Amino acid sequence: MKAPIFVYEPNDLGVFESVHDAELKVETYDVRDESFFYYDADGQILAASVVKGDDGIERTVIHETAEKLFDEEGLREILLDFLIAVGQSKFDLDHLTLEELAARTIEYSTH
Repeated sequence: MKAPIFVYEPNDLGVFESVHDAELKVETYDVRDESFFYYDADGQILAASVVKGDDGIERTVIHETAEKLFDEEGLREILLDFLIAVGQSKFDLDHLTLEELAARTIEYSTH
């Protein structure tokens, strides 16, 4: 998995510097919500699971799927929608690579 990690829910995008950061922020009840999607920076589709630790406490785990599926175009559209929503021009974004869009998204998500 390549950071950053993107957690998408319609009308909301979480951007995390690492899998660990995403796991700490994604609530276990969100994992059970099928409207959430998880991607790494390359557009690899990730999965989230709820596991119960030895202490009995449930926690979120984000991991690769067995099939190692990618959806670069889907992630690209999500990042474009986010950047346009924060005031970026679609014209200025269309030529950017997925990596450049991810970097720009990180920049705007930390403001």
